[in-house]
Amino acid sequence: MRIAKATIVVACLMLASVSNAQYFQYSQYNFTEQRINPAMVGMSRYASASADFRNQKTGGEFPINSSYLELGYPLLNSSTGQPWSGIGISLHDDRAGGIYKTQEAALSYAMHLRVGRFQTFSFGAKLLHKVMQVSLDGFYTGAQYVPDRGFNLAAESGENFATYRRSVNTFSTGFYWQETDRNGRPLHYLGISLFDINRPPDSFIGNNSALSSTVVLNGSFQAYSTADFHIFPEALFTYSASTSMLNVGVRFQKELNQKLTQLSDRVELLTKYAVGRSGIVGLQLHKENFSVGLSYDFPFFHTNAGNLGALEVGLTVRKLVLTPVQKQTVRRKKAVEERKKLVAQRSAIKANKSRTAVAVKEDTAIDSTSHTIPLVVPTDSTFNQRPVESTTSTAIEVGKIKQDPLVVEKVTLNFGFEFNSIDLDDTSEDFIRELYPTLSENESLKISVTGFTDNIGSEKFNLRLSQKRAHAVRNYLLKLGVAPERITSEGMGMQTPLNDNQTDADRAKNRRVEIIVHY
Repeated sequence: MRIAKATIVVACLMLASVSNAQYFQYSQYNFTEQRINPAMVGMSRYASASADFRNQKTGGEFPINSSYLELGYPLLNSSTGQPWSGIGISLHDDRAGGIYKTQEAALSYAMHLRVGRFQTFSFGAKLLHKVMQVSLDGFYTGAQYVPDRGFNLAAESGENFATYRRSVNTFSTGFYWQETDRNGRPLHYLGISLFDINRPPDSFIGNNSALSSTVVLNGSFQAYSTADFHIFPEALFTYSASTSMLNVGVRFQKELNQKLTQLSDRVELLTKYAVGRSGIVGLQLHKENFSVGLSYDFPFFHTNAGNLGALEVGLTVRKLVLTPVQKQTVRRKKAVEERKKLVAQRSAIKANKSRTAVAVKEDTAIDSTSHTIPLVVPTDSTFNQRPVESTTSTAIEVGKIKQDPLVVEKVTLNFGFEFNSIDLDDTSEDFIRELYPTLSENESLKISVTGFTDNIGSEKFNLRLSQKRAHAVRNYLLKLGVAPERITSEGMGMQTPLNDNQTDADRAKNRRVEIIVHY
């Protein structure tokens, strides 16, 4: 019995050693980004919480259940609204047949640098605490064998097996490059990460072996695209302890609607092959505030006793993070909505009083007897009722009423124009895109755009430059879909400056565009 016990202990420790040597990856690894590369945390403007659960069948009675949870929060630049860094927390639990168990808790941090118009280069680091445990209490022994019945796990085993436990702390890092479209949908990406750089001891008995470092490469590119259909080949390569694993496949993406100012709702079909392990098929639904996915691994080309089939479920919930400026924009939009309701109420009152005046006039015409009756005549912009003494023989003439446009909002913006430049920066385009939904919801709203310059250069040159700047804003509104008859644009050159143009900062403020939203 001692020999059998020693054999079992050695076998389990070998199993644990093999499990540690290979860095485990989920099939739906877009739900486990911090496990792929710590530089991916906080890359979008959404705070997120992702979870993934995997049940994997193996040979014998050793199913593997894996659970993963990660939280990510972006830190936004107050002027551009884009993430410049991110913080993440992740938890992982991996259990094999009630014998081997690994639990992890990690803290990640990433910094993001804009290297192009829609390109980001990121660097990330991760600190992880891991607890590994092997328990031999789940094994059957000869003392539990019942003739003609088999093994009875509830019976006394006659042995006192030990539990082996080890905890380690590791450090990881990664680099990541990504290019997106205007709305933030990833087009191309490439990342490399190195996990467990410090290689702590991982032996359950003594310190004779060290935890192997792991290299992870991941990448994808948009190979084909139409208005609402896209194809992305992608690959994930993991190398650890002289063992490599390659996961390659194609992601088919179908957009369910088209949105100008945010990511469209979309459904994705996943087809992948984990070389030497399994084939993978999956289906995912992505909306602005949540994503859900389901995938299944199946034996492909040959049977792998370590993976006879695996079901995996992923879920992500997201919430948009706003800068103080963006929060102010949201408040302005609410104010615009309130003003629209007030204008509608005033219009209804005006129409009702006009109908009353017409009705009274018709009644007077029917009665030929000369007598005095009160007539209701609109006399001012508030259309208050005022009785007027008149007779049926008196002709009433109402002059033309002049009404100035109702200004809903006036915004003075520094659109980030460089000296002698008419190009809009990312912040300017973001603001105009945020304004577009309000314009599309109420087609009676109109836009007046006025451009200005600083005092450097001739008056004639600055006038043309200010006209081009106003026209650049107008063109972008037209590109979003605003009707041209709703937009007017003009240039005022260096007239009406905001300051004396004494410093570079003052002159930068005068290189501006004023937008007036009115009825």
